[in-house]
Amino acid sequence: VGISIYNVRGLIISDLTIQGFRQDGINAHDNVFECELAELRVRGNGRSGISVGGSSRVLIEACLIGSNGKTQVRTEARSIVKLRSNDIISADDGTGVDDGGAQVIQED
Repeated sequence: VGISIYNVRGLIISDLTIQGFRQDGINAHDNVFECELAELRVRGNGRSGISVGGSSRVLIEACLIGSNGKTQVRTEARSIVKLRSNDIISADDGTGVDDGGAQVIQED
């Protein structure tokens, strides 16, 4: 994992390129609230570009996410993800956002 986020509130990560990690570019594992991921370029990671799990609440805004292994944005059951003004380039199999039972809100 490139950046692992756990048990934080009010975190902003912006203007970075995250690429080439074996699993996820960014993993908001659990208990992540008021987190904003903005203006990121997330590509070439093994499983997903961005993964949001547990009870996390994350805003993904103005990011370019593509060429990741299985999916671009991966979520798990209790998480809430807001997507705003992103360029999400689907994997070869067509998977752009895997909601995993989570609440995914598209706000373009």
